[in-house]
Amino acid sequence: MSTSFSVYELYKSATKCAQAYRAFASEYGNASPQFAAFRDELERVEQAIRLQEPLNAWTGQEYPASVVFRGVLDEARHFAEKQRRIVDRGVQSGGHASLAGLLQSALAAFEATLPRLQERVVHNRVGLLTFDITQLLQKS
Repeated sequence: MSTSFSVYELYKSATKCAQAYRAFASEYGNASPQFAAFRDELERVEQAIRLQEPLNAWTGQEYPASVVFRGVLDEARHFAEKQRRIVDRGVQSGGHASLAGLLQSALAAFEATLPRLQERVVHNRVGLLTFDITQLLQKS
């Protein structure tokens, strides 16, 4: 049984994660600079993962930490979706004051959690790129 995910599965996780963060930012107003930086990092992750399939085919190697990377991306996506559901429930229940409070709580949760998530995503993206460079240098 394989312990790694296909490039397509890893890419799907990155895409879903980025979509969750983009949707939250666009629906609930301007995001903090920290939130925007994380969204940008997720876009860089998507780009890096898109390069994987041709690199894997050429080198015959797959990124060994793809399982961990996918877990980090899934955690980030689940966190964004949870915050969005909380705010959506507030929107459905009405009450502008309660919605403002829910939005404030969701944004506070993002700001408290984003640094840790961003650090883990960046660490995995850098690991992926380091793996790619090493494979390319060995192959050439």
